Amino acid sequence: MSMDFPTECETIRRQMRSLAELDESKDIPLSRLARYWFSLPRRRGVLPNVNDVGLMDLANLGVLGWFHILSVESDNPRDFGYEVLALKAQVGHRGLRLGDLQHPKYRSALEQDYLEAKASQIPLFHDVETVLPDHHRRYRRITMPLASEADHVSHLLIGVHFDK
Repeated sequence: MSMDFPTECETIRRQMRSLAELDESKDIPLSRLARYWFSLPRRRGVLPNVNDVGLMDLANLGVLGWFHILSVESDNPRDFGYEVLALKAQVGHRGLRLGDLQHPKYRSALEQDYLEAKASQIPLFHDVETVLPDHHRRYRRITMPLASEADHVSHLLIGVHFDK
């Protein structure tokens, strides 16, 4: 059950950036995830298969805790569900759906961004600032589509890197 907070307490700012603007010295986990995504085999079509994502590979890259894997098979973004959560984000649990998120503006922004990532079939890079009643964060996020069938986006590999 989701609990809504007053939306006047919420500010969500996000700006799409070119992937070329990803600063490898500032965002090491994101740049490693992006290189990993581009290195994955393309069995059919242009997208990597979700089954080729290896948690041990990601552990060896030093990015555990910096990424989510989100199932986006539903047409309703509120049903998109986290299969792996970034431990550094310190929110949620496996099986959490976007519709379960407490803050309406934040939930709506994520729904929009993840629908766009699903439709675009290319990696998207954002600067994000969230001001919510219980926290204020600035971070960068890269969202990379994964397929379960030929070019059918079923999952997103989402890297997050927070400012200190």
